[in-house]
Amino acid sequence: MDFENYEKLKKFITKDYKIKKEMIDLRPPLDTDALNHDAIVKYTDNAYDSLRFIIRELQNMANLYDDNNHAFLKRIDDLSKTWVNEFIKCKTDIDKLRNFYKTMVTDMSLEVIDDVERNCVGYVPHFMPAYALKKGTTINEMLHIIHSFVMNNERILKSLNVIKRRIIDNEYPVTIYGEANDISMDLFNNFPNELDVGWTDIISFGDIGKIFMMVRDRGHALTIEIDSNEEDVLVNYFIPKICNAEMTNRLPGVRKVRPNADPQEQTTGRFVTSKEKLCSDIYHFIGMVPMDTNIVFEDDKYDFGRL
Repeated sequence: MDFENYEKLKKFITKDYKIKKEMIDLRPPLDTDALNHDAIVKYTDNAYDSLRFIIRELQNMANLYDDNNHAFLKRIDDLSKTWVNEFIKCKTDIDKLRNFYKTMVTDMSLEVIDDVERNCVGYVPHFMPAYALKKGTTINEMLHIIHSFVMNNERILKSLNVIKRRIIDNEYPVTIYGEANDISMDLFNNFPNELDVGWTDIISFGDIGKIFMMVRDRGHALTIEIDSNEEDVLVNYFIPKICNAEMTNRLPGVRKVRPNADPQEQTTGRFVTSKEKLCSDIYHFIGMVPMDTNIVFEDDKYDFGRL
C-alpha cells in the first residue's frame, strides 16, 4: 500500500466530511416568522465563521492534491473573495441570505456535473482540466470537483491496499480499502447482496478506528462516517441530494427538512449503535435512504429528464 497516499486520503476524507457538515450549518433559518433581528444577527455571525472555515478547509484540500500549477488553489482563492463579499452584502436581509446560500453555496450546474463525470474517471494526469474549474462557481461545485477527482482517481484511491472486492446481485462492486479491523471486515462480509446501490467503497482507517463508506445511488452519493473507538459506535452521515423529503425525514437521527423541500437539498444525521448491531443498523439505514427514482415532482409523476 502507498502509505503517503493513505495518510493524505485520511486527511482529505476528514476535511471533506467536515465541510459537508459545515455547509448544513451555514443554511439560513427556514421559519421567517420566528426570526427577530437578534436571531438573524446571531445567524450571520455564525454563518460568517462557517464560511471562513469552509474556505480554509478547501484551501487545505487543494494543498493536498493540487498540481504544480496550483490551479485548484488559485480558483478557490478567486472564488472565496466573491463568496465573502456577496455574503457581507446580504447584511441581515434573510431573503438575500437565502439567495446567497442557494447561488453561492449549494447550487450545482448540470454542465459541471457532466464535465466531472467525463473527466474524473481513471488516470488523470493533471489535477483537473482548467475548463472544468472555471465553470465551477459554488462551494458545492468546488467540493464536488475535488471529491470526484480524488475518489475516482486510480493514482489515489486505487493505489491503496485493496483488501477485498466482490460483486453484488445488481453487478456493482463493493470494495474495502486501507487497513482492516474486525468492524470494517464485518461490514464488508455482511454487505447484503440484494441491496440496491451503486458502486460502494469502504475505506478502513484501522489505526484511528474510523471507517468511511461511500455509497452511490442512495441520496445520489451517500457518505457515512463510522467512529468505532468507543464502546458504542457513532455513525454520522451526509446526504448530498435528499431526493424525497418524506422518506428522508424518516431516517434515524436525521436533520429534518421541510416537507416541500427541493429534492436537490442536502442534509446530515447521526445515530448511535453497538458493535454487535452495527451491520444490521447500517444496512437497514442505507435501504431507507431515497434514490433518484423516489423523486416526486408537482404532478406526482417521476420525470427522469429533470434529474
